[in-house]
Amino acid sequence: MRVAAAVLLAYAWLFPWLPGLRSPNELSRLYQARAIAEEHTLAVNGQLARHGPVGDLSVYRGRYFPNKAPGVSFLGAAALEVLHPQGEASQILWLRLVVCILPAAVATALLREILARRFDGRLATAGALTFALGTIFWPYSTFLVSHGVTASAVIGCWWAVERRHWFTAGLLAGAAVLLEYTSAIAVAPLAAYALVVARRDATDTL
Repeated sequence: MRVAAAVLLAYAWLFPWLPGLRSPNELSRLYQARAIAEEHTLAVNGQLARHGPVGDLSVYRGRYFPNKAPGVSFLGAAALEVLHPQGEASQILWLRLVVCILPAAVATALLREILARRFDGRLATAGALTFALGTIFWPYSTFLVSHGVTASAVIGCWWAVERRHWFTAGLLAGAAVLLEYTSAIAVAPLAAYALVVARRDATDTL
């Protein structure tokens, strides 16, 4: 818990926000999250009409969509439905916190547990904090983008495999791909590892 709390505090105190930049990576996801929550559609045409143009979109038969995996938008829509933040800056702040920062803090604690099964406890803590505070996991987990939360889902899947929580492992593996399609590259070896672990457990019970 202390590891997760330290990472949460380190991540949450930063809020780099330059509204004039009109960050397409974040705003395209915010637009779709609002479209899902407010209009029950994946298309962002209504958002574009009300809030102005944004980049990182694709068009199909006159309907505009973010050119990204939809996982962050789905999570963002759920957060908007629960929290109801008002204004673009407030919405970005809360979605960053709920969708990206909180999962990153939890994932760091889970990574520490994974490492503690293999190394001394202090070394495991140092390794987890080095990952969280000394790599690009930090900046990618403090913006409304898919990279950090996808890594968090992969770490969670790894932890669940180690704990033999197969349903959770499968759920997080699927979530990782929904968040970022290329995460299948990381999920595939985890699936192979899960098969090895399950087979080993079955052999040990014979």
